[in-house]
Amino acid sequence: VSAETIVRWKRRLTAENKKKKKKRLMVVEWKYTQDGSVSEKYYVEYTYKDASSSMITAKNSKREVFEYKIEGGLPDYYYYENSVLRMQTVYSGENSYMSASYFDGGFVVESYYNEGNHTKDLFYMNGTLWRSRVYE
Repeated sequence: VSAETIVRWKRRLTAENKKKKKKRLMVVEWKYTQDGSVSEKYYVEYTYKDASSSMITAKNSKREVFEYKIEGGLPDYYYYENSVLRMQTVYSGENSYMSASYFDGGFVVESYYNEGNHTKDLFYMNGTLWRSRVYE
């Protein structure tokens, strides 16, 4: 699948960075499917030592991936921070899906929805089911 890619550069000086005289550069890249739907958004932010420096002191990235599996339905969604999966939503039907949040330290929360109704939550610690809650 060939995808069109658009890249934009943006300089940002926040109030805090203006005081510290730090310079930030953000690169934003969008990828599209053949039918024009967004398939991926990728953000990289570079922080420089000061406004006149070319020395990078920090690099942070965020990536959102959209996978269209159900015709006419919402896409599966994956969110990454610095290449680490933080959130995902995977659809099994139009209003049925699983949403998961991943935290540092191995804590994971999975929430399940069936036809729009919240049916259960599963809580994991380091891959082991720690707690569950079923909704009726």
